[in-house]
Amino acid sequence: MTYLEKLKIALEKDDNSFLKDTSTPLPFNVSDKMLDCFNNKFYLEIENDYSHLEGIDTIYFHLWEYSQYFKHLDIDDMEEKKYLYSLQRGKNNQIIELYKKVKKTAPSYFVEKINNLKEKVITENHSYDDDELNDCINEMLALFTNKQ
Repeated sequence: MTYLEKLKIALEKDDNSFLKDTSTPLPFNVSDKMLDCFNNKFYLEIENDYSHLEGIDTIYFHLWEYSQYFKHLDIDDMEEKKYLYSLQRGKNNQIIELYKKVKKTAPSYFVEKINNLKEKVITENHSYDDDELNDCINEMLALFTNKQ
């Protein structure tokens, strides 16, 4: 007897003793067929898969951080400048590595947008400010809320 069948009996008889010698199953994908043993009709809720958008927000934040380092490079203290340059180089490497991953799964619209933004921020020293970051994040969030 399967766990769900034992659970059905326990629910119908309002007696948990049927589950006494049963351990809960390991996580598994429940199918419609498995739910057929119940008298009531249950429907599986399908979750939206947003894995193709994974990492996009992180790239936006990394680009913002990179831009912030550049904004403060006009200081006179050479030690501080060296430190900011090293942070900027590290951030640049993170952006490049994450972009390689995102490029494989993200929608082409976001890949192109990130690439253009990356070029502007890293090559042209574009000041990627808070408002622009918020616009990018809000655009992504709009995609989430429109699909739900």
